[in-house]
Amino acid sequence: MIADAVISVFVWIIKAVVGLLPTGAAPAWLDDGAGYMAEIFGLVSGLGAWVPVSLAVTVVAAVLACVVIGFLIKVIRIVASFLTAGGGSAA
Repeated sequence: MIADAVISVFVWIIKAVVGLLPTGAAPAWLDDGAGYMAEIFGLVSGLGAWVPVSLAVTVVAAVLACVVIGFLIKVIRIVASFLTAGGGSAA
């Protein structure tokens, strides 16, 4: 009952703060982000004779995938630690 009241107060405060913020449409340059990325990749693809861009993209994607997988494994271990009531620390 007290927790519900505390949560209600926090929700009311957050709604009040969000209500003070102005609303509006996103700027045009933000809406065309995909167009800018396509233009950048088009300009960079010409450097393929000197810089192996496709290999660099593959390496960056592999490293990023390893980081994400490592993060997910750590999160799963922490959640499993909570489920076993602290039987094994993963942090």
